[in-house]
Amino acid sequence: MALARVIVTEPAVLLLDEPLSNLDAKRRVQMRSEIRRLQRSLNMTSLYVTHDQEEALSISDRVVVMNSGEVEQEGTPQEIYARPASLFVADFIGKVNSLPAEVVRVAGDEAVVAFESVEFTVAKPKASITAGQQVSLLIRPEAIDLCDDLGEEDARAPRGRIAQVTYLGEKIEYDVESGGVMVKTVSFDPARRGVFEQNQNVYLRMQGGSMILVER
Repeated sequence: MALARVIVTEPAVLLLDEPLSNLDAKRRVQMRSEIRRLQRSLNMTSLYVTHDQEEALSISDRVVVMNSGEVEQEGTPQEIYARPASLFVADFIGKVNSLPAEVVRVAGDEAVVAFESVEFTVAKPKASITAGQQVSLLIRPEAIDLCDDLGEEDARAPRGRIAQVTYLGEKIEYDVESGGVMVKTVSFDPARRGVFEQNQNVYLRMQGGSMILVER
């Protein structure tokens, strides 16, 4: 009702400050879809403030991520999620793994970095980096495929041990210990793809194109 009273006044900008924070999870999903539908049908400029990453991605045309009053990054939801400008943005919007790595060499716009003695070619960041420098590789859990064996067509991949399996119905989340860090991965459609067991040894297949290199 409060939202309806504001809309009838036809404001130049509609400010929504965490409007769904008191709702349960299922109701929140329903209401954010309704808010998005209303905003589009009325073609009304809206400023939506939230700490909920899913709300930010699903409702917005543009997202501004702020840290201690400073703008960390601004862009489309796809840009913010796929190409975060910093570890803070990557960790705030979605889940992310931060893997300790070392720069092997730099050539043009690319850098070759090593994690667990496996080399990956990634895009070079704007900041200056040099061979031998300790860096972090950011990669989303869904960009990692687990397998118990590597085919001949596969390149080398880091090895790990599954420390925890979390079944969530349509997906399974795995915590995999590799190189002294805990790597989070997610597998969708487990009924079709199968389930790995706790303490099982696996390979982590990762592509450099899915990684972002940041300074430590």
